[in-house]
Amino acid sequence: MRIFVAFEDVRLPMDVQPGQTVGDVKTVLKDHFKLNSSHAEGKILRMIFAGAILRDDWVCSDIGITSTSVIKSVLIDSDQPVLHIRCWYNDETVVIRDQLDFSKTEVKQLQRLVSSKTGLPVTVFRLCTKDGKTMFGYHPLERYGIELGTTIHLHVWDGWSDLLKAATRGHTKKVLRNTSSIEQIAKYQFRVACYIAAHFGHVDLANSMINSKLGGIKPEEPVGQHPSRLWAKDSCHVDAWRTPIHEAVTCGKVNIVRIFVQNSICSLTAKDGSGRTPTQLGFGCKQVECVQYLTSKLFSSYTENNVTLPVMIVIKTKKWSERARESVLTNQGAYKSSTKKRTYRPQAMVGHGIYVDGFNHYAMNSAPIYPELNPYGDASNHDHHYLTQADKRDVLLRSGRPFHVRYNSTASDQQLPKIPDRKSAEKHNRGTPNTRLNSATGSYLQTPVPQKHRLPTIAEGQFKTIQRTVARVEGRIPLPAISFENHLRPFFHATPKSNNPIQSTMKNFAKYRSMDPRDNAIQCMTMASTFKDMPWLRQVDLAISLASRGVKRSVIERPGCENQAKSLPKIAASPVKAK
Repeated sequence: MRIFVAFEDVRLPMDVQPGQTVGDVKTVLKDHFKLNSSHAEGKILRMIFAGAILRDDWVCSDIGITSTSVIKSVLIDSDQPVLHIRCWYNDETVVIRDQLDFSKTEVKQLQRLVSSKTGLPVTVFRLCTKDGKTMFGYHPLERYGIELGTTIHLHVWDGWSDLLKAATRGHTKKVLRNTSSIEQIAKYQFRVACYIAAHFGHVDLANSMINSKLGGIKPEEPVGQHPSRLWAKDSCHVDAWRTPIHEAVTCGKVNIVRIFVQNSICSLTAKDGSGRTPTQLGFGCKQVECVQYLTSKLFSSYTENNVTLPVMIVIKTKKWSERARESVLTNQGAYKSSTKKRTYRPQAMVGHGIYVDGFNHYAMNSAPIYPELNPYGDASNHDHHYLTQADKRDVLLRSGRPFHVRYNSTASDQQLPKIPDRKSAEKHNRGTPNTRLNSATGSYLQTPVPQKHRLPTIAEGQFKTIQRTVARVEGRIPLPAISFENHLRPFFHATPKSNNPIQSTMKNFAKYRSMDPRDNAIQCMTMASTFKDMPWLRQVDLAISLASRGVKRSVIERPGCENQAKSLPKIAASPVKAK
């Protein structure tokens, strides 16, 4: 296909073959315009199409570039990344471009910067070098050999990967499904999820976390430390006591701030680890809308039980009443106290263990709940290899998590026979006429009922049945009662002993794409959403095309399959100067 590349004031026609990438087009463009010379040193070539910045590994035919399409190319100043943060919980890399002095910048400052980029609280992850050495807060980066362009690895708590991925995407049900069965750890996970929802602006997840029936988290509660590290809370990072409302104000999420204030009026005066309120933080971050809303709430009145008072007096009264209820609960017991939920207090408790940096076995390795070997084996073998049940039990014993032992049994004769419940049979047949107990078998028998008033039988053919066509409605689209379609549709014939064809297709898709089909669909839709000039339905079609062509290319490029020779696009004609 022939496309046109616009550079400065000229337009260059170029013939691009199927399978050629954006990087191939850039290579030809740099050679033609001599962009590798000294005058272009320190600059990079960027190509833009439909409002999206094209990446070098994207295939031109896959991203909606058709014949006669025009791609804009510009030279911009090189913005080389200072550091790369490899996030193992979601297999992504975060680029840090802020200028850092490695001899003076401490690790805790880098942790704060990484937290602002990823949306994770500082107590959820740890940073380590390429060699696996953990980086501690008060040491400079130079001590760990960090240089320009170094890759730093980010690991989270074991078994938290699915929870954090669901929270960053705003999937409330998946967050609730992946929480721990231990109450203290589950509360800590809810606070983390509420913090992440405040960072990304997920309204549904934030509502669920502050709901008393689900998460029960207060917006003014700090995220805090993991229960196994509360014994060292005095030496933790200062941002560990950052609350969800502070994070919402920092990111400028006004809708989340409104939800938090409506849920708890006391969140207006909440303080972070540095003693700043949300209003003070909003002034520092120049979030005008958040500051206007918080200021209007602070200097307004609050009505409850037909009593109107200034907001500051209401906040002080609520805090005093909470302290009074806590005192009654502590001194006189729960019978005389009206406390429904105790205020969060970061206190270490017996049974949660003690986690000491540098001494304990690290529980922050981004490992799944059931650690697995490489699910696809080596590069030439795609068979699944999982840990045995005994290995999983040993891992769970070391981590302190509950587990259930399952014994696989394929023989049908190992199942115990069902014993009939006599009491339930008596209850079921109680009051039923014409029943008697069989003493031999212990079951109830139904005596035949005399057929005195039996209706006469109707012979076939005496009456004609009237069939009415009823139009079924699926969703909002009414379907016709009778289909006149003559085209044959694909038919799947599956015997009871064969596998479900849909499940087998999904397994093959995951095998060749090395990821779950749902995650691949999300990735394709995220990639298609970068083309902001396209209509939404066109973005959906592009995501479908990316998913189908991606799996086809993965099958073709497998080892042992024939690959076409790599070639570069060709310049069709001399460049035309734009008017």
